[in-house]
Amino acid sequence: MMATQAAAPDCRGTTQRGEIDGDAGLCPQTRPAARWPFTATIRSEVVLHSSPAAIWALLVDFEGYALWNPFTPRVHARLEEGAPVVLEVHGLASRPMRRVERMHSIVAPRRLCWSMTMGPLLAANRSQWVIPLDGEHTLYRTDDALSGPLTPLVMRGYGRAMQAGFDGVCAGLERALGGTGCAG
Repeated sequence: MMATQAAAPDCRGTTQRGEIDGDAGLCPQTRPAARWPFTATIRSEVVLHSSPAAIWALLVDFEGYALWNPFTPRVHARLEEGAPVVLEVHGLASRPMRRVERMHSIVAPRRLCWSMTMGPLLAANRSQWVIPLDGEHTLYRTDDALSGPLTPLVMRGYGRAMQAGFDGVCAGLERALGGTGCAG
């Protein structure tokens, strides 16, 4: 399916510090029982001239991530809640980083979530949303909701690189669907 840039393209990279709006950015199964005082969300989104089904097909084709996703070009996972998600993340350090997370929520073709925790110190909840807007446009949103005492340190050390990575995911997804890329 060929995609073209939407009439009003939206590829906003936003970093939100403070309260996560009603936990909307968290995978439902991984919401912390009590609010941690340190939270942040890295988010990027783009309006695509493409069907939700076409976007979903790219998101769940983990072997194909190298063709469009510069931030996590290698993902080894099964589309099964509780399954490990092994990520090769580029752009956060001088070498690619290997991360192991868990698949937590699959709502085809609308939401894909995985997460990780470091005991009581840090929880990271990655969500990818596919939101139909009208018959021709779909909003793709990717976010990582962080919470826990290490959040300020993670944001200081990796926040800008994570934002650039998420913006790259939006641009790569748009290019893969035949668009011209995101305008930041």
